[in-house]
Amino acid sequence: MIMDKRIENAMNELINTEIWSTGLYLSLQVYFEDERLPILSS
Repeated sequence: MIMDKRIENAMNELINTEIWSTGLYLSLQVYFEDERLPILSS
């Protein structure tokens, strides 16, 4: 099945956004753990 190029681009953008968000969430978790704020890091 050949995917429409617009759908492919939209899916790639969504996946890239999710990967970026994961990195952000992990960075925030590490920061809050370092600041001894366990409630915010979970």
